[in-house]
Amino acid sequence: MGDFDSGLVDRLNATISKSGYTKADFADRIGIDGSKLSKILHGTRRITAMELALAAELADVDVDWLISGIQKPEAAWAARAEASSNAKAAVAIATTYDNVARLLMDVGAWSPPQPPASPSLTPGRGVEQGQALAEWALEVATSSGREHSGPYALEQICEATFGINIAIRSMAGGIDGLSLTRPGFRLAVINSDGKEWTRQRFTIAHEICHILCADSQDIKVDDDVMGGGTRRDHTEIRANSFAACFLMPETYVRDVWPVGQIDREQFSSLLCALGVSPAALSWRLFNLGLVSQSQRIYLSNVSSYEASITGGWESEFYRRREQQVTERAPGPLAEAARSAYADGLIGLRPLAAALGEPEDQYLSHVAETRPSAGSQGVDDAIRDEPVFSP
Repeated sequence: MGDFDSGLVDRLNATISKSGYTKADFADRIGIDGSKLSKILHGTRRITAMELALAAELADVDVDWLISGIQKPEAAWAARAEASSNAKAAVAIATTYDNVARLLMDVGAWSPPQPPASPSLTPGRGVEQGQALAEWALEVATSSGREHSGPYALEQICEATFGINIAIRSMAGGIDGLSLTRPGFRLAVINSDGKEWTRQRFTIAHEICHILCADSQDIKVDDDVMGGGTRRDHTEIRANSFAACFLMPETYVRDVWPVGQIDREQFSSLLCALGVSPAALSWRLFNLGLVSQSQRIYLSNVSSYEASITGGWESEFYRRREQQVTERAPGPLAEAARSAYADGLIGLRPLAAALGEPEDQYLSHVAETRPSAGSQGVDDAIRDEPVFSP
């Protein structure tokens, strides 16, 4: 047995020991019996790629590390939170999704999307960079037939056009959102417990910018997305500028707003159409030269609820507020996990993780959908897989 093979066996033994499972339980959870695992650990049986992937997923380690002993570099993170303890909870959620994506890649069930390459940004102020990037993003979305159209098209636009998985999850505390960027997987996790649905939507756009720019910031904690701390950070300034320009496209706003006039009904209708807050829209109108400073202040004092009454969309206001607290699984990742589960490539645990649901809670909903072929066992289903031979 070569050095690589003995190292693989050593890492498998260490992984099982640290997992908290007995060897028999560990074997059962990766779809083989105890005698087969024993042979693997003694170098007398080959271990398949799927068994390695399932072992890594069960023990929460990287397959690459099991094979080579080399740990993958950490993903690039950008996070905003009111306290580091809250950020840790958000990172745990994102890490779970990342682990599912790695597992799907390892078993050949995840084909990384090929999103359009982000343009090179001209050196300069974050405001101008955010604006230029938003104009590019809007053009890409429009050319793909997915132009800006309504508040709840945003998640689908992100996933279909830019290859960014969007998850909406309950995260206690004040965290707004978190983004992950690594080769083959891009993810934004947004808080469903935020203060306003308009803030949640702004945060999604904010995260898009971080991902498109590959802002590698590890864990970054701010008081809030729109707080004073963001005004001193170049990447945060750029992300906020992008969000404003992407959610409130200049051409569209200029087409519908009467220059220099105050039209409360039009303002209210525009808030509904764009899905932004009165403060955000009033600043956008001011920055585009469509209202004066005094007019901006006047408009910013309107609440979203008041605007919904004026604009005749009160029921829509309540629908959006209810939608805000509805959790959402990352679309492409969830779809790939469902397909992999149906094909017998992954178990229930990673499927439930991809959908953001407890395994035992999800079992009753999907256990019956598993093809009967899966009951033949992992060994029989993957005889022709590439193997690693101790």
